Amino acid sequence: MMATLRSFLLLFLFSMVNAEGQDDKCPCGWQNSGSRCYKFFSTSVTWNTAEKNCQSLGANLASVHKKDDNVFLLSLVPASTRCWIGGHGGEQDGQWLWTDGSEFSYTNWCSGEPSKGNENCLEINWTSKRCWNNQGCSTSMGYLCAIPAANFLHLCRWFMMVRLRSLLLLFFMFSMGNAADLDEKCPCGWRNSGSRCLKFFSTSVSWVTAEKNCQSLGANLASVHNKVENDFLLSLVASDSTRCWIGGYDAEDEASWFWSDGSPFDYTNWCSGEPNNKNTEHCLEINWTANHCWNNTPCSSTHGYICARKL
Repeated sequence: MMATLRSFLLLFLFSMVNAEGQDDKCPCGWQNSGSRCYKFFSTSVTWNTAEKNCQSLGANLASVHKKDDNVFLLSLVPASTRCWIGGHGGEQDGQWLWTDGSEFSYTNWCSGEPSKGNENCLEINWTSKRCWNNQGCSTSMGYLCAIPAANFLHLCRWFMMVRLRSLLLLFFMFSMGNAADLDEKCPCGWRNSGSRCLKFFSTSVSWVTAEKNCQSLGANLASVHNKVENDFLLSLVASDSTRCWIGGYDAEDEASWFWSDGSPFDYTNWCSGEPNNKNTEHCLEINWTANHCWNNTPCSSTHGYICARKL
């Protein structure tokens, strides 16, 4: 087994090294600005479909952190064309987040926006002023994806990394040795698992406050991609009966779940009958009932939470 894992790892590393010779920072058809590559897609889809389409390319709907970013995005969009980007605010009224897990630190709202009501997704290029508007997430329009700038083979390596995630996790468990040594790579009080450091916080807060608290630490609420990760998170929670936030949410479209760190929602451990998709239960808690499974619950509930940050 170890020989197979090492072969996969060597193949993955070879693809990364080989790609370093490429001059292009972005895949073909994408435009570079700063540390990211962008592409506008003219096909009209809902906000949820747009985010999932971006994720299928190893990207997320674009986030905006300064005026220069906003101006560049508008340069990619045809005039008068409405366009989705990654802002969402359905988890708690008036509190906005980006799908890629970055901090919501810049805005360019049109006058009087964001308005209240069931308009929880963000479009740019609104009106002749080309500013931001909150809109119902089921509306269809084009969208902008963003991916970290690297080189031409970034997408190929991303697809390989998704497929090798579980194998590499096992490889590190077997080959890296003592878990105590791994924990030394993480900040004090954080625990290592695979390529991430995680920490449980016992202070009871709402889901949005938990996510913003994690962001302030350079982290996000934890995502889960396999049973090994799920079991590890449960081992961090204070007790068998402690309910705990992680990064899942579906506030923008009922029953369509995402992770707040922008990674694909590719594993679940729902309790029987969950998620029950009640209109007010849009956020994900773990350690629910004696089965320690997942439950959807109102985002305004207050629980402890688990943050995760990359090594």
